[in-house]
Amino acid sequence: MNWLVLFSWSLLEFRLAYGDKETSALIPRALTAAPIVVTPSESLDGIDGFWSTFTFRIGNPPQVVRLLPSTASFQTLVVRPEGCPAGWLQDCAGLRGWLFTNTSSTTWSDRGRWEISIQQNLHPPRIGQFGLDSIGIGTSGPKLDQQVIGAVASETYFLGLFALNPRAMNFTSVNDPIPSLMTNLKTNGSIPSISFGYTVGAPYKLKGVTGSLTLGGYDSSRFTPNNLSVEFAPDNTRDLLVGLQSITATNATEENLLPTGVLTYVDSTVPYIYLPLEACQRFERAFGLTWDNRTQLYLVNETLHAELVSQNSNITFKLGNQAAGGETVDIVISYQSFDLQASAPLSTSRFFPLKRADNATQYTLGRAFFQEAYLIVDWERRNFSISQCVFRDNNPQRIVPIASVDAPDPAPLPPAEGSSLSTGATVAIAVVVVVVVLALAAVALAIFLIKRKRRRAAAKDEPEPEPQREIVEVVKVVPAEDSEYRKPELDGNNGNTPRGPGNMKLDYGFGTNSTLMSQRNSVSKIDLLTPASELPSPPLPQFELAAEEVPRQEFGDTSEEIRFRTAKMRNRQKRAMGSYGSSVTETESQSGDVSGDNPAAKPPTELPATEASKDPAPASTQEPPKPTTEPAGDDVASNPRESKAAVSPGPQRSSQDPMDDGPISPYSVGDQTGFFNNTQHSYDTPFTTPPLGAGNDGFFGATMKQ
Repeated sequence: MNWLVLFSWSLLEFRLAYGDKETSALIPRALTAAPIVVTPSESLDGIDGFWSTFTFRIGNPPQVVRLLPSTASFQTLVVRPEGCPAGWLQDCAGLRGWLFTNTSSTTWSDRGRWEISIQQNLHPPRIGQFGLDSIGIGTSGPKLDQQVIGAVASETYFLGLFALNPRAMNFTSVNDPIPSLMTNLKTNGSIPSISFGYTVGAPYKLKGVTGSLTLGGYDSSRFTPNNLSVEFAPDNTRDLLVGLQSITATNATEENLLPTGVLTYVDSTVPYIYLPLEACQRFERAFGLTWDNRTQLYLVNETLHAELVSQNSNITFKLGNQAAGGETVDIVISYQSFDLQASAPLSTSRFFPLKRADNATQYTLGRAFFQEAYLIVDWERRNFSISQCVFRDNNPQRIVPIASVDAPDPAPLPPAEGSSLSTGATVAIAVVVVVVVLALAAVALAIFLIKRKRRRAAAKDEPEPEPQREIVEVVKVVPAEDSEYRKPELDGNNGNTPRGPGNMKLDYGFGTNSTLMSQRNSVSKIDLLTPASELPSPPLPQFELAAEEVPRQEFGDTSEEIRFRTAKMRNRQKRAMGSYGSSVTETESQSGDVSGDNPAAKPPTELPATEASKDPAPASTQEPPKPTTEPAGDDVASNPRESKAAVSPGPQRSSQDPMDDGPISPYSVGDQTGFFNNTQHSYDTPFTTPPLGAGNDGFFGATMKQ
């Protein structure tokens, strides 16, 4: 979505650049303007300190002059030749920032002599020769014609002033005002709004920090922002009023320098700070100052200067929107800001820029204060801010525009004077970004589709896994010939140990795998294909063993699987024996072979009464069938689902359903209860039963104890 917004904005800029009248009518032209960064001159001028001035072009042909920015003046003032009479000052024209001769300008329109309507609260009004002429900003900046210009000779304005106040000028009638320079810059689209950012500069910091003046914006690299926004006062002749709530000093004999908060006027036209008399007296005690009536200055001799430098005092001004309370900001000014050098014709001594105010209208924060403070004024919104300046080496400009109130949705604009990209370059960059984003999206989509296709092809070619074979081992118990048969009772609560044939102890419980596996050497496997032999068969003990739980692999239900396996075993028994009754082969336990591959013949087993009652054939008294060597029709190894262990055939029951759950031989899998049914078989060799279930998993097992 971001690339779409970027493309749309680039298209809008393209239409603005190439004269789309419909779009230009919707968007104010001020949005396309960037702030003007006025380049400071290379000179430090003034008789009341060393101040960073700025270069301007006046008249036609242009006459270059150096001016100080004035936050109070709405009339640009220049020094005329009468301000440097012969023999008054050496290099007077250079000291006063060069002179403007109105008679040498072909575009001068004279309007007569008028009072200079600023600072009338500080001194009687001065007179100037006024007219209209062109003013160019900087050495190559925008040029505006028919601007109000006042030519002065009085040393009160020893340097000319560049007007930052946007008030209009009236010469003959209040109904015919002439717009100010700042208003005309906004109207013709040279700046985005009627606003500015300014700091005087600090020549004593680092290697000499020059002033900074931005029209229509500010330089955010020059200050530390804060939350204080000060509203204009209703009097448009003293609109930049700020609450001075306290003044404190460090390393001074008296720290609190302001007895009570006051409202002071912000004016860069004058270098001084005008304070109440009591505040000035506290400054005198804190810094050892002395008032000089002749010069009306606090002069500082070399001895006092050395002492104040060693103290290295900082003076903190707490500012707010009112004289007390509300949001505030602390502006810390070093003593160096107040260590000024006067020049002739004012004085030749150092002085402290503090003045005694006669009344509240004279309270002023002047140019000396703004050496370490940054002022931003938005005339359209009628508010301003004062921030602490920062001083850093290699500190590049970061120009920020201030949008006009006419522009509801302003765009960030780059600085002027060649530091911004052209509109064509901006459009080209936007197009390249859109193309790159679309290409990356197409590549990502192609990779995703290819990978998905490969995964599907691999899934089709992959063979199905073979089912795991299940192995069921069936063991036989061979008691001694002279054993006395006793049917054990599987009651774990009676405390009696069951006895098997030959008085063997039978231990029923939760046996461990290690115990049961150690008794596997006496286990033999029974082969269905081995012929039977006639041997005496004593009765087997009847007891129940826990059947091993067979994991389900291909059957959905354990009962289904048991039925299937039971039917298969019975079918093998029928084929192997060929008739009713069976012969059981004897295992080769004496030779130690437990593989069950070559077992010997065993005599037939006499069926218990329960079996005899169910089967139509007679019991063990019937003549057993002759041994046969005919192979079984369904060999164990031929079916991968069947166990590899050999199994001895059980009694044939032709009258029963092969899927019936009636009594079966001990080696068959029991019913769903998990226990073997009781069947009598005769064996010669006693042995212990192998593990029929995982004892550690909680299934029953049985251990034969001798």
